[in-house]
Amino acid sequence: MIRILAIIATRNEENYINYSLKHFIDQNIDVFLIDNFSTDRTCEIAKKYLGKGLVGIEKINFDGFFNFKKILERKQSLAIELDYDWFIHSDADEIHDASEKFTNLYEGIFDADRKGFNVINFEEFVFIPKNNNESFEGKDYTKKMKTYYFYEPRKQNLNRAWKKNNFINLVSSGGHNIILPEKKVYPINFILRHYISLSYDYIVNKYVSGKRQHALNERLLGWGNDRYGYTKEDFNLDTKIKELKNYNFDKKFDRINPRHYHYWDHRVKKKNILSKLMKSSRRLVFLGLSKLFAEKENDFFYQKFLKIKWEF
Repeated sequence: MIRILAIIATRNEENYINYSLKHFIDQNIDVFLIDNFSTDRTCEIAKKYLGKGLVGIEKINFDGFFNFKKILERKQSLAIELDYDWFIHSDADEIHDASEKFTNLYEGIFDADRKGFNVINFEEFVFIPKNNNESFEGKDYTKKMKTYYFYEPRKQNLNRAWKKNNFINLVSSGGHNIILPEKKVYPINFILRHYISLSYDYIVNKYVSGKRQHALNERLLGWGNDRYGYTKEDFNLDTKIKELKNYNFDKKFDRINPRHYHYWDHRVKKKNILSKLMKSSRRLVFLGLSKLFAEKENDFFYQKFLKIKWEF
């Protein structure tokens, strides 16, 4: 048997946290919660699971903006410190599943471990209401929401589960593509249901209000820019998206014609070319150096690299 831990970061996620915790715990997966000083009932709800699969709640300071780098660094540290075999990087509005081949997520991860793989990729299916009037706030959205689109900005976009490794790095890719030595990705993609919006009013309040802004240094790297600077009309479900797929709660998803951008992102062609080039160059440098250090098994310099690479 293996021990698996999901690490979830929260900031005012009272609509989600109960279902997120329950989903992991019901699959024999423990959870550690990092709370970004929520002002709603997030922690009150979560505390009911302490000792019942939730192994800890830790507070991390809220600096007036979403400091994702700091959160990812803490997740990295916990994944090294805590005594588990596998880890999952998750957000509260996400539901992780194994493929339809497996009964549950634990069984799928166990199979990957047994076959010698150390990373699992998840395909992302974004669930949204079918129009501006439909709302799932205060409801069990995991059993009621049916409309989604397949979101695939690039292949292997969400390496979210990994086997314990002291050289794990989540920060460089903003939590998307895990960097670790001798990475072996399991050939079967798992499923990530992303409930990004429970209603039109919910997503407007989350992104148009400015409550979910990344730190400036993160936005300069392109983090969170697909959720920044938009208006209410940009999120209009009645006019902005015409074709949604329907889910029958059977782990079977339509992968035809994936969307490479979220439905509200109409500024794709106007994005700064220089920013794209800098981001691409940065990734190449990180991946190249990481591979070099891993191949040479130079532990000292690899550890130094993990600490300084954010400055590139």
